[in-house]
Amino acid sequence: MRALFTSGLTLSLSILLTFASVNPMRSQDNVDEIENLTAFARLYGCVRYFHPSDEAAGIDWDGFAIHGARRVRDARGSSELRRALEELFHPVAPSLRIYPASEPPPPTTRLIPADTTGLLVVAWQHFGAGLGTVSGTYQSVRTNRPPVQSGGNFGPIVQNLEAKPHRGRRVRLQGAVKAEVKGIGNQGALWLRVDRPNQRGAFLDNMNDRPITSPEWSTYTLEAPVAEDAEQIAFGAFLIGEGRLWVDAFELSMESPDGTWTPIPIQNGGFEAGVAVGPAGWEADASGYSYVLDDEASYEGERSMRITAEDAIAEPPFPEHAVPGETAEKLLTADLAAQIPLALYSDGSGTWPRDPSRPLESLKAVLDSIESAEITPGDPAVRLGDVIIAWNVFQHFYPYFDVVRVDWGAELRRALGSALTDTGGTDFLHTLETLLAAARDGHAGVRHPQFQQTHLPPFRAGWVEDRVVVVATTDSIAFRPGDIVISVDGIDAASLVNEAERSISGSDQWRRHRALTRFAVGDSGTMMNMTLERNGRRIEVSTERTRAEPVTLPERGPVESLGSGIWYMNLDTVPLDVIESNLDSLAAARGVIFDLRGYPETNIAIIIRHLLPVADTMNWMFVPHILYPDQQRVEEYAGFGWSLEPALPRIRGKVAFLTDAEAISHSESIMGFVEGYGLGEIVGSATAGTNGNVQFINLPGGFQARFTGMNVLKHDGSQLHLIGFVPTVEVQPTIEAIREGRDEVLERAIEVVSGP
Repeated sequence: MRALFTSGLTLSLSILLTFASVNPMRSQDNVDEIENLTAFARLYGCVRYFHPSDEAAGIDWDGFAIHGARRVRDARGSSELRRALEELFHPVAPSLRIYPASEPPPPTTRLIPADTTGLLVVAWQHFGAGLGTVSGTYQSVRTNRPPVQSGGNFGPIVQNLEAKPHRGRRVRLQGAVKAEVKGIGNQGALWLRVDRPNQRGAFLDNMNDRPITSPEWSTYTLEAPVAEDAEQIAFGAFLIGEGRLWVDAFELSMESPDGTWTPIPIQNGGFEAGVAVGPAGWEADASGYSYVLDDEASYEGERSMRITAEDAIAEPPFPEHAVPGETAEKLLTADLAAQIPLALYSDGSGTWPRDPSRPLESLKAVLDSIESAEITPGDPAVRLGDVIIAWNVFQHFYPYFDVVRVDWGAELRRALGSALTDTGGTDFLHTLETLLAAARDGHAGVRHPQFQQTHLPPFRAGWVEDRVVVVATTDSIAFRPGDIVISVDGIDAASLVNEAERSISGSDQWRRHRALTRFAVGDSGTMMNMTLERNGRRIEVSTERTRAEPVTLPERGPVESLGSGIWYMNLDTVPLDVIESNLDSLAAARGVIFDLRGYPETNIAIIIRHLLPVADTMNWMFVPHILYPDQQRVEEYAGFGWSLEPALPRIRGKVAFLTDAEAISHSESIMGFVEGYGLGEIVGSATAGTNGNVQFINLPGGFQARFTGMNVLKHDGSQLHLIGFVPTVEVQPTIEAIREGRDEVLERAIEVVSGP
């Protein structure tokens, strides 16, 4: 296995160049503005994620990004910028020093008390992309301190009931809630979910776009359609991050045909039964949160339930950490540098040294004054803050910069410049998408419920024989499979695909796939005029964007016999019970074709167990131990695999796996076993080349970004990212076959498994 190495991401020279090198049309004032913002951004990430002071752990860092962007923009010259940075960061990092880059770093004797007897050491430990929180796979903790519970962690209460009696109707959830929370990302919510088989098309409203932060009781209402095949209705409330949340007076009801609402019995909706969770009907199991009945705060009746984020000393995720006296020396501009302590001593009053003048309280007051209602992408400071937050997450935690050769510092400058000139949320969404696209991460992307263009024409496009081609449609009058799309509203179709790819992150094959699935996306109900080529002649078609999801490709059922001892299984849609009930037939088959051209709706690792010749012992997922900024000196990794055991009956016939660029993440985990253990032929085209658990970044203004948080390799230790799994039998579809409704990839696989 090749050595796993993440290169130290030092501040490149391009960060220190003037912005004029990126955009020579900007004025000198704006060049200074970009330089100021770049310096603040560099210092922001280092202090937020690596300086361990109690002061830094106790502020709203999202609000600080907005406040800091406002503060440094107008600084003129190094002296004024230095003063602005010191005023910003001193309250959260009293031991930090900013100094002329031409001078040696300050001595670190100020960091060590004369007597360290009985003192504790506080330092950050990041087990992968924890982003300052403990959130499942990834963890960020400070030694000898409680974990920070914000953004990723939440304390839910849950109740479930059978959906069958309510199919075809609407259900309504009502409840009373109040919250004591501070800081962006800490919030409460009701939630309502309707589950369908295999989670296909499940409905969920978790109030992500309307968080509850008010300390006063209010009632909230959620409604959901219950699909004809719905299996379960789940509902409840949750607290995200830190603070306290009270909930009371839950009611669930169903809409009757005459428009009236009929109550649906639920258990302990008013929390009067004397038990907070458990036998009384509510379920809750979230580490770091407590659930108690509060008889001093109720909306109605005698009591409510209170959900509280608890403080408990975090268990270290690994033994190593920085020690007092260790610092990070970072160049901020050509003239300024910063010394950031990475470990501090702590006594009963907190980390040391401290500023007795308590400037932290003044800073907190400023951050508390930033009203949630005012945090919109219409404010340049919000846009700049979002860029600074997102860029730093990748800078310090994105695991693939060793294979993605990008000047990330130059991308920061470009994004800051774009954010300054954006005129609103739609423009800024594109700025964030373009920033993340530079990281070449197939999981990376940005969402916003208000500014996303979401509707598509009634056909699915593919890239066939270097042309944009209709491969499936729901409008058989206007479109036919095999139609070549020449232009949309006078714009060349291929140019539309190429333009879309510029704001899509990932490998070349994944970007092309995503651009085609979102081909001609626009606002709901808008019209588009298209020129098509059909059977050698051109035709003009007008159509409306009506679809919120891409048209699905024609596909076979979950499992079937193709004759002559050949069996087919669609791993994208097959339920687990169908896999299990057909194992004997697969084991007895002459040949088996597993279709993995997409993303499975269930965990299909059971198939691998019935193909494995030996027990699996390979580690192919790796989470780094991060102690230092910019991913420098990353020496330790925790390695993981699935440790699958062979299972009977063994599938012994010839096997082929069908795959393409739509196969990403979990699909590539499966393909890793296929290639690594030689479990069958790979037929089709290369997979997406992106794997690893996804981490989310909630940004001020309602934007949510995502990225891959761990490094995943092929089973032989070679690079997977951007490459994917390359077919052993390559098949490229043709326009003729699409017109004829033939699946050439499947046809070739049948030949493969039917051969001697």
